[in-house]
Amino acid sequence: MPALPAVPGLPPLPGLSPAPPPTAVPSAPPARYRAGTTGYDVSWPQCGSPYPPSAPVAVVGVNDGRAFTTNPCLASEASWAGSSLDTYMNLNSPAAVSAADDTGPAGTCPARDGTCLAYDDGYNAARQALQLAATDGLHPRMWWLDIETVGRCGSFPTAGDAYWSCNRSLNARTIQGALDALRASGAEAAISSTSYQWSQITGGVSPGGPAVPNWLAGDTTSPPSSWCSGTHDFAGGPAWLLQLWPAHAYDRDQAC
Repeated sequence: MPALPAVPGLPPLPGLSPAPPPTAVPSAPPARYRAGTTGYDVSWPQCGSPYPPSAPVAVVGVNDGRAFTTNPCLASEASWAGSSLDTYMNLNSPAAVSAADDTGPAGTCPARDGTCLAYDDGYNAARQALQLAATDGLHPRMWWLDIETVGRCGSFPTAGDAYWSCNRSLNARTIQGALDALRASGAEAAISSTSYQWSQITGGVSPGGPAVPNWLAGDTTSPPSSWCSGTHDFAGGPAWLLQLWPAHAYDRDQAC
């Protein structure tokens, strides 16, 4: 797909070290959700199925499982969410050097410059997700990045054989690009993952910029609010939302 234009006013790119440790980051903004409110998240797996009841927490995926794809039910699921709509996008390592990742805010990338390619790919993936939503007249303020381990890691670029590369620094670079693109659009950028998955994919880094709110997957404790204590946080940010397990008929969520 053609490269997307850079957004004016993008902050300078942060430096990248081979294995950067977590660092102090600015405080996160006030929580998006009122503590204890509940709801659901839906995306392409729910296409063709009845949607959950309306709820104050309603998060809709814009992709079809990978970056640069489209959830075919985005419009109808956004209609289900109504005024509660928030969105999430899938993110993964680039599969190949292409127009999606060789040109962007990090510059025009040489084919072997993984640092440049990884950042531009994340940035352009987020821009494409923003455009998907805008095409349907959707301009949600809250955007979550879905960061998950899917199978084994692979080389960079992955040639489609893996979801994430085994190079954690380059993975962190892709995520930073997506965060920067979302913030440059005026959106609130946050991450859905777990502390384990975040460590496996990025080495446990704290991204540059404001503290990144967390949407914690796999909460199995009772009461769920015990996961809001900070013991499961990652990426230097606070827990805002929990995805409850088991999921039953729908993915259920509860705000911290």
